[in-house]
Amino acid sequence: MNRVSEKTSARMTKFLMLSENHHVLTFFLLAAALNLLIESLARLDPLGGMRYLVDRPAQFLLNTLLLFAIFSASLLFRRRLFVLTVAALGWLILGIANAVLVSFRAAPLSGIDFAILRSCFPIVKTYLQAWQAFLIVAFICLLLFLAVRFFLRARKFKVRFGREIPLFSGAVLLCVIAFSLSVRTGAVETSFTDLPGAYRDYGFVTCFSLSVVGRGIEEPEDYSEAAVCALTDMNINRQEKSMKKTYQFAALFLSILFLAVSCAGSGGGSGKGENENTGSVKEDYLSVTPSGSHDVRMVFLNVGKADAAYIIVDGHAWLIDTGTSASVPVLFAGLENLGISSLDGVMITHTDNDHVGGLSALLDEVDVSAVYTSSISTDWDKVEELRGEIPRVALDSGEVLLVTEGVWFEVLGPIRYNSRDDNNSLVVRLRVNGATVLFAGDMMFEEENTLLSAELDLKCDLLKVGHHGKKDATSKQFADACSPDAAIISANREQETDSAHEKVINILKETDASVYLTEDYTIGIDVGITSDGRLEISDFQPINRGDHVEIVKVSREEQLVVLKNTGDTAADVSGWWILSERKKETFRFPDGAAIPAGGTVLVGTSDYEGEADFRWDETKVWHRKKADAAILIDRWGNQVDSAPVE
Repeated sequence: MNRVSEKTSARMTKFLMLSENHHVLTFFLLAAALNLLIESLARLDPLGGMRYLVDRPAQFLLNTLLLFAIFSASLLFRRRLFVLTVAALGWLILGIANAVLVSFRAAPLSGIDFAILRSCFPIVKTYLQAWQAFLIVAFICLLLFLAVRFFLRARKFKVRFGREIPLFSGAVLLCVIAFSLSVRTGAVETSFTDLPGAYRDYGFVTCFSLSVVGRGIEEPEDYSEAAVCALTDMNINRQEKSMKKTYQFAALFLSILFLAVSCAGSGGGSGKGENENTGSVKEDYLSVTPSGSHDVRMVFLNVGKADAAYIIVDGHAWLIDTGTSASVPVLFAGLENLGISSLDGVMITHTDNDHVGGLSALLDEVDVSAVYTSSISTDWDKVEELRGEIPRVALDSGEVLLVTEGVWFEVLGPIRYNSRDDNNSLVVRLRVNGATVLFAGDMMFEEENTLLSAELDLKCDLLKVGHHGKKDATSKQFADACSPDAAIISANREQETDSAHEKVINILKETDASVYLTEDYTIGIDVGITSDGRLEISDFQPINRGDHVEIVKVSREEQLVVLKNTGDTAADVSGWWILSERKKETFRFPDGAAIPAGGTVLVGTSDYEGEADFRWDETKVWHRKKADAAILIDRWGNQVDSAPVE
């Protein structure tokens, strides 16, 4: 035992000597190693940190420099080893806590989690038994005891301020310069619209630090603390009332549910309606048999790192997922080119922004009969807020949704609740003209295993690959069970480097599937199914193009866009779009909008103080500091022009 203690002491002495003589090297190597570990934890992947280093070296270096500057502060303390250890362990604990959170929810650990921490204490007894709470308290006390003991026994160093302060100041200055350059070049954002994406792209250390300092978002000019407090009180009251009702009616609900299931099983009829109207729901896909020859067309839209697909059968048009808010011009371009004026239904597979982000704009402009979701989710409130007066129909596994006579959407999943909402994705099958299409939403391994365990028939001719082709979905077993002839991945590898992963593509190719990526197509992938079940796949291109209109001015200061018609005739710009490249905000020209021959029009945001021909009802559209650009898109989806913000 003494020998072990002596060896440990000797190693510690060597480390201290190295630290004493080579501060910069020691702290930097420790920061780099810790950063690797934290990023691996954030991605729930042992090699995730190394892949992050290879994919984003500049961002990795910035995170390392931030840790390096923090560790350098230990030079100013006599018990520097204690301070260094506490700082390193503190970040490691944050990394572990973040890994635990992202395994249960989409949002990573941020400063707001600590701001609301005190609200957790009143509900601890709801989730923890007495012995569990005792163990947690005991563990915290043990950590405090060890910290105090380590502090008292920690070696004391002589602080040479003439040397230590310049070293620490240099480390901080280096970090500040690196951060400023990263922000200026756009390598790092300071205002996040996609929090999980920001953590993935910019790293945990940077994003968590920004979330502590400024919550990671900019304060709107029309911010009102009173309004926020009112909303908070309203939500709290609503939640309290909801909880009371839940306890009061839980037993009654279960009784009614049991009675309904019993009646459905004994009555031989459909519990959700026997009418044959489009959009009606039946309870069992085993009770229906696809029949007839149908006109079928599907378009899997190129909406970046998002999902959206139109399905048209005998003139009945449906949309599965709506992409992000920046996807709206593509959604409307699909409608324009397909000649669709209304939708029988919109299916939302789950509530991530890259699947539900375009729903509000779509419902504002297009006649939609109903919004369909699964009955299982961690958060359907987002859809409830967006759908307005449009009815929402919740679907359960095993049910069918009528498309047209002889054709149904068949709901295969989710079968059970999962803590991560990607694994609660609505999974539907379409059998038509003898071909089978499987839409997998963002289903990952967990939901795939649930479907495989249920021994469902997953064989299909066309697979819309789950979770954008990332390597946390589409297992070898699932791909073999599907054995598709063609597989479509909705992805953009420039925006999301881990999408359409080579591993997933190889797995699909091993099943002899032809793999198609939406990023490689103009507006999307056009898929037809012939009367004998053959797939016809091509590039979905615009049927027309708007010309002779250009952007002549984009003013950052005035928050103004000026367009000019360079043609000899008036230009109809109804349904055209202006998209802000950085913030992805959109403006749509109303019906009847036109620019006279040789004329100009002014599009001013809410911040523009002058008279404008069209008003963009948004504030701070054009970023006041960073490079930005305006993109002009016609109603058919063509990019007509673009111009930098001046």
